[in-house]
Amino acid sequence: MPEKNPQPAAAPAADAKEAAPAAAAPASKKKLWIILGALLGVSAIGGAVATLAIPRARPVVAPVAEARDTVGWFEISDLKSNLARSGGLHFCMVELLVQYKTRNPGGVETRLGLRTNPGATVPMLTGPISTAARDRLILLLASKGIEDLEGREKKELLKKEIQAELAPLVFPEKDGEVGEVLFGDFLLQ
Repeated sequence: MPEKNPQPAAAPAADAKEAAPAAAAPASKKKLWIILGALLGVSAIGGAVATLAIPRARPVVAPVAEARDTVGWFEISDLKSNLARSGGLHFCMVELLVQYKTRNPGGVETRLGLRTNPGATVPMLTGPISTAARDRLILLLASKGIEDLEGREKKELLKKEIQAELAPLVFPEKDGEVGEVLFGDFLLQ
């Protein structure tokens, strides 16, 4: 009887060899998962460090330029008017250079109808605004007597009155202002 069972003794040795790799397989899979987990953790930490250490590209934003006034000039010439309280004996002839300042330069030249004549350096005020401006300024001059226009102080006062008359015509939307007024010609007769 003992001879009939020699094979089972050999079988456990074969099972032991097969069992050893089977037991080793779960341990090696476990190590593989541990190594993969460690690599994943290291790469995540490295990515976080790289994210913090490397400066991010920020969008380039152009600095906003401060809005500045555009300054220009226009001319109103040949303003002639009889003076008040003179019985038609005295008249005034004036040529003006008017400065304007605006934050909206694109529409001013068109709206005012500014046109530079050949050989001129300063554009002329033309169109409907020119007619209205001339009307107001002639009425202003006609309301003055000769005593209202003689002397430096009275001419400076007239400049301020001219500014006040032109401002609502030139800038009805209040997107600019009438600046300095210069006399090109000022003739009293």
